[in-house]
Amino acid sequence: MCAILLVPVVAVVGPLALDPQRRATLLYRPVLFTLLLAGCIVVATMFLLVWNVRSGQLLDKLARAAAQATVLCSRDDRTVLIESTGPLGSVSSKLRPCGVRVARCAGGALYGLEITSEDQNRWTLFIGLSIEELRWIARAVRL
Repeated sequence: MCAILLVPVVAVVGPLALDPQRRATLLYRPVLFTLLLAGCIVVATMFLLVWNVRSGQLLDKLARAAAQATVLCSRDDRTVLIESTGPLGSVSSKLRPCGVRVARCAGGALYGLEITSEDQNRWTLFIGLSIEELRWIARAVRL
């Protein structure tokens, strides 16, 4: 997006900056400097705006995931009980996992524990925990 804003500035200022005769006749140096400074300010402002919006969305997803309370119980007969409640909804299920892995979720910015059951249903739990914590939980579920 910043490149789109930079293209018109380069198209206008580029030929003027390269040709000394045109630069002297069409624009004075203070005007050229002012245009370049204004373009840089616009590009920096757009970058900060996009960064602020995207980071706010990510923090909102993380806060919602952190408010979710999840309990995972592994039993001797290779079944796993999942109880979860919170802003993402309530879940109560009993399944036999055939695959447990750490997976990216929420657009690839956060990690969660993905459990695949024997009937190919996928559950993503514990979103927002660190990778080390998720690996520890995955080892416990595989036992």
